[in-house]
Amino acid sequence: MFAMSFPFLLLAALSSCIAVVSRLLDFRLTARKVRKDKNQGYLRPLKMFWLGPDAYGRITWFLFWFGFTTFHLGVALLFVSIGATYANQLWS
Repeated sequence: MFAMSFPFLLLAALSSCIAVVSRLLDFRLTARKVRKDKNQGYLRPLKMFWLGPDAYGRITWFLFWFGFTTFHLGVALLFVSIGATYANQLWS
């Protein structure tokens, strides 16, 4: 279980980092959308890497919950493995 916890924790860290990047892209595209609504002469595109702000919002929430779940699963496995290893020393 100890060895199984680390891939889950690594997945949590990676998905959290990617979620931050997708959230920043979402903010940037939403700001562009607001600028375009206020100023019809604004020419910046409303898509980045072929995706719009709504897609980045969905990606961000998916990655958030995926990272949340894998982090808690990894921590639970880590605690169970440490507890099982040292259970005899804790209760004696």
